[in-house]
Amino acid sequence: MKERGFHVEDTHLKDLDKLRMLFAVIAVAFVFCLHLGVHHHQKVQEIETKNHGYKANSFFRKGLDKWRRVCVETEENAEKFNKYILIMYEIFNRNLTAYLCT
Repeated sequence: MKERGFHVEDTHLKDLDKLRMLFAVIAVAFVFCLHLGVHHHQKVQEIETKNHGYKANSFFRKGLDKWRRVCVETEENAEKFNKYILIMYEIFNRNLTAYLCT
């Protein structure tokens, strides 16, 4: 949430409604990055496990890094961008359907 993520500490918002909206958007973005990292780990390339048993990067960090890379290089990665959006839509749709059906 902070320095290595969404830089929440840089906001100077004081209005409670605006802070609520900010945290709602951040929550959605966090879940998006988390699912993107899990998808990358399962389908593309596993995240390296260090000698101490922990992964080199968290699923969130991997997802955020992938998302940043796609956003920075939008011209040549437009296809990847569309692919990620479709993947995330499918994941959210599947999870929401499972949640609503239980």
